[in-house]
Amino acid sequence: MLSDTLSQRFKKGEVLYGPFAELDNCDVVEMFGVAGFDFVIIDCEHGPGGPRRALDLLRAADSRNLPSITRVPNALPSTILKFLDIGSGGIMVPLVHTPALAKQAAEAARYCPRGKRGFATMRAADWGFLDVPSHVARTNSRVFVMVQAESVESIDNIDAIAGTDGIDSVFIGTFDLSQSMGIPGQVNDPRMAAAIDKALAAIRKAGKVAGIYAGTVENAKRYVALGFQFIAYASDVGLMVNAARETVKALKG
Repeated sequence: MLSDTLSQRFKKGEVLYGPFAELDNCDVVEMFGVAGFDFVIIDCEHGPGGPRRALDLLRAADSRNLPSITRVPNALPSTILKFLDIGSGGIMVPLVHTPALAKQAAEAARYCPRGKRGFATMRAADWGFLDVPSHVARTNSRVFVMVQAESVESIDNIDAIAGTDGIDSVFIGTFDLSQSMGIPGQVNDPRMAAAIDKALAAIRKAGKVAGIYAGTVENAKRYVALGFQFIAYASDVGLMVNAARETVKALKG
C-alpha cells in the first residue's frame, strides 16, 4: 500500500537496496522481505504479470512490511492509474526520454491540484472506507514517482527531466542506456561513466533521489560512493541463475 517509508529514509541520507521481482511469484517476494531488503520492484515491464497478478505480489510484500514499487509497462496515464489503484506504493516508469513524458507520468500519479489522475475508491483508497479528502491528501503526499532515464535522448534532456515537478526520483537504466549508446552490456565503459556522472549531477542538483541498476556488488558499492541512494540490485531471476551456476560449478568441479 501507499507508504512514505522510502521517502523518509531517503531524506535521512540512507542508501536503500532492493531487487526486481520478475518471476511473478509471491513466495519469492515474501522471501525478499524476510531476507532484509529495503524494497522490492515488481516488474510489470519485462515480467509476465499485469495488474491482476501484481496485486497478489503487492499483498505478499505488504505481509512482510516490504515497501514495493511497481515498474509499469509504459507512461500512459491509463496504465499508471491501473497500477496505482490496486495499491502500488510507488511507480517506476520506463523509457522516459523527454520532460514531457516525465510530466505526464507525474500528473498521472496524483490527483488535482497536483495532477490529473482519475478518481476511484479502489484498494488504494481502502475500498472506499477512507474518505475522499483523506485519500486524495494521502496519495498526493506519499506516492513515490520514479522515472527511468535510459537512452542517449534522456541523458541529453536530464536537467529538464530531473527538474520536473512531481518526480521524486530518476533511475538510470544502465543496460538500456548502454544499448542506446551502441555499446550494449558494457556498463563499465568510460562513455557510460561519463553519462552516469552527468545524470547524477543533474538529479542531485534538482534535489531528487538518484537511482541506478547494479548487477554486481562491486558496481553497487561504486555507485553508492558516487552518491546514488536507490540501488536496484539484480533480480530474482539473476540471483537464482547465479546461485545455480555457482552450485553446479562447485558440485562438478
